[in-house]
Amino acid sequence: MSRSSRLIVRLAAAVLLCGTAQAQAVADVPPTPAADWDLSLSSIRSIRADADGDTVPDAVGREVLVGGRVTVGMGVLRSDRLEVYVQDGTGGLQLVLPPTSDPVLTGDSVLVHGIVGFEAGMVQMRAPNLQTVQAPAREISAVRLQLVQRERGAEGPDIEGHEGELIEIEGRVVEISQQPFGQAMILLVGTDLTQVFVHKYRSEPISFDEFDLGDYVRVRGVAGQTDIAAPFSGSYVIYPLVEGDVRRAGLSPKELAWGVATAMGLLLGALLWATLLRMQVRRRSEALKTSEARYGLLFDAAADPVVVLDVERGGEVVEANRAAQRAFGVDLNGDRRDGTPVLLSELAADKEDAAFHLAEADRLGSASAVLELVQPDGTVVPYEIVTRRLTDSRGRSFVAIAGNVSERRTYELGRLEAIATSDEARVQ
Repeated sequence: MSRSSRLIVRLAAAVLLCGTAQAQAVADVPPTPAADWDLSLSSIRSIRADADGDTVPDAVGREVLVGGRVTVGMGVLRSDRLEVYVQDGTGGLQLVLPPTSDPVLTGDSVLVHGIVGFEAGMVQMRAPNLQTVQAPAREISAVRLQLVQRERGAEGPDIEGHEGELIEIEGRVVEISQQPFGQAMILLVGTDLTQVFVHKYRSEPISFDEFDLGDYVRVRGVAGQTDIAAPFSGSYVIYPLVEGDVRRAGLSPKELAWGVATAMGLLLGALLWATLLRMQVRRRSEALKTSEARYGLLFDAAADPVVVLDVERGGEVVEANRAAQRAFGVDLNGDRRDGTPVLLSELAADKEDAAFHLAEADRLGSASAVLELVQPDGTVVPYEIVTRRLTDSRGRSFVAIAGNVSERRTYELGRLEAIATSDEARVQ
């Protein structure tokens, strides 16, 4: 049998034996001394102290007076026994009241006088004298118990230091079972097994039927013990007050930590990917800038006029190199000195020839033709124009290179005249 299985069996046996002992102890209540409200007020922590280390509080059997707030009133935890819990900010105390006791409600401020007792690891008073004190109502908040480190790597909540107080813990459900005196749920809290117990006889029943093994739950209730033998440190129990005191809590702290670590890992991966992508974009941008700079140098350094045309604007010149600026009297953006844009057809002596050339380039992607273009001084100069589509442009843009063919035309005309003269001489 594994260690956890043995502990579960031990917890179940402790609950059964403790329930039997409590049922028998109700009939045997020791006499309580007459109420003495003039005693010095003791703190609950002081009557729980164990200076001699025998695992039993030193104040057991002593007459004391304590004051505090009622954490759990009559009939809340069980209806077959008048069991009440009181806490004063230093600790908690279990009270077992006689059947003739006046009603004690949750939230009441009380003075308690009686003999300190000790049963199943719990400090208690049986049949004490109670006096209700007029004080403003105040809700008692549960103490959220964190895991504390123990020997050999063990860890668990400090229930021993908060017995009789309203606490809250979280753990994984490892067993749910029906016991003769109620229903038990055993939680794995850190490396400790802690029992959550609901008495069979309650005015408002609580059920664990909606929970499954493996659920991670948060429990709010009064901390107690069910040990019947020294050293009274092995069987701790939580008693929920109402139905909502046991509820699912989602992920455990370790699972949440793993989830956060995984999310951080994914985030770091995304950041790394974004960094690499940004570096790649930067390299490409730098390459593009270098290419654009190289293109700009070539564009400006070209000896022939080079212009960029926007066909969607009717063949408007949107960029011109230096040679084109000198030849056609336009600026870098293809505008005249007065800021008006220039169309290729406006530069041509024959507008129809220019329009046909652009339509041909737009249809085929490229075209070439000899067009006569008008210079700023009115001179008409023949240019051989080669126009190609800019494939990296979103619009219908074209680049046109214009080569001055005046000398070639003069040469060709001279040849033609020479040939004609030769033919005439031969005929003569």
